[in-house]
Amino acid sequence: MEIPATVRLYLRNNHCFENEATILAVNENLIAFDQSCFYPGGGGQPPDEGILKFSNGETIEIESVRSDSENVIWHVCKTHPSEGLIGKSVHLIINQERRLALMRYHTVLHVLNTITLRDYGGWITGVQINPDYSRIDFKLEKFLYDFRHGIPKSPGSIADAQSQTAHFAGTGSRRGN
Repeated sequence: MEIPATVRLYLRNNHCFENEATILAVNENLIAFDQSCFYPGGGGQPPDEGILKFSNGETIEIESVRSDSENVIWHVCKTHPSEGLIGKSVHLIINQERRLALMRYHTVLHVLNTITLRDYGGWITGVQINPDYSRIDFKLEKFLYDFRHGIPKSPGSIADAQSQTAHFAGTGSRRGN
């Protein structure tokens, strides 16, 4: 059976945290819906997590989301739902706190990238976005400023509006989780 592409509601409204949907397919622990507010990840940003809720109050936990080559978004369930669910209407609910944290980190990393490229000629060599922390790596060939002494400010920069903390991982050292 050919499954139509999932309507991606997050493209229309990035603050869409819930939606009604119809189950189109079940494949082991994967479920496809006609539409979804769940982001399947990409560009370094992790996929959404959450639950699907049936009208009788039962729920299934969604632990990840991914998109296939046909643009069908597959919601990875913690359990193996029954194929008998095809055609049923459900309520999809994203873990809103997690999504908002990821959105904030995603935005601030773009700001940091823009400032570093513009002011220091630094190119990104790696990024990791998580709900609790994020990191961004740069290749800085001509960078002379030592972040241990603070972040240099320029009028109208984001540094004027927010307090910041910088951590210096000297040459050859690595911080990892």
